[in-house]
Amino acid sequence: FFDQVESNPLTANQRKACVIDEQHNLVLAGAGTGKTSTMIGRAGYLIKAGIAPPEKILMLVFARKAVEEMDQRIQSQLGINNLTAKTFHSLGKHIIAQVEGVVPSIDKMAEDERLRTRFVDDHMQRLLEDELYKSRLVTYFLRFSHPYKSQFNFKSLGEYNNYILENDIRTLQGEQVKSYEECVIANCLFRQGIRYQYEANYKVNTAGSDYRAYQPDFYLPEYGIYIEHFAINEKNQTPPFIDQQSYLAGMTWKRELHQKHQTQLIETYSYLKQQGILT
Repeated sequence: FFDQVESNPLTANQRKACVIDEQHNLVLAGAGTGKTSTMIGRAGYLIKAGIAPPEKILMLVFARKAVEEMDQRIQSQLGINNLTAKTFHSLGKHIIAQVEGVVPSIDKMAEDERLRTRFVDDHMQRLLEDELYKSRLVTYFLRFSHPYKSQFNFKSLGEYNNYILENDIRTLQGEQVKSYEECVIANCLFRQGIRYQYEANYKVNTAGSDYRAYQPDFYLPEYGIYIEHFAINEKNQTPPFIDQQSYLAGMTWKRELHQKHQTQLIETYSYLKQQGILT
């Protein structure tokens, strides 16, 4: 059956997904790995093995196009007409119609993204007039909008960069920053009403044939203060993907530069975040 249910024979893992019969089965599968084929195979297996009649099976998908494709394949591959495939949306409408006796009319926002965005924005603006709500919202963005992972948890730069890009780590001011910890510092300054510039050029141009201009992590223009956040632990060690010797040499060079030009430097470190005392 599994050799012929789809145009290609199902794989061993697809067959397992079809026949394992627990109260709840969870199958994790990426795009293009044959989820639809597996659902067709499972439904066909349940019917052919006499485990369930087709009218007792409901197949749910997200997109309307997927339902049409599934219906077509159920009929062509299994020759069954009374097996139900629906989107979550149409199932919800169907249940409401059965209970209320009337097919519900769907709000225009369901199909108009601009209307939906304006609705959310309008409600947010009204809610932000409440000081308690505003405080909670700011706290959410400060602490919970991105999942925190220490740089020390990553083995490669590629892995770490993927984490930064996937989570689009941005400050309340809108800058995309190079680490979660920098985001914490930026948001702390923003919340205190302290104006800052992210990676602004240092007051002395240090660019040369081998080096670009020095850009400290933060500059506070009203105070003439620079902040450098260093990715080191309590033992002066760097994350695995950073060359420790050159990084520590860079820290020394920055300190000496500030000393030479008599500029104020505040230093922060990754271990302060891990200890919960960075801000």
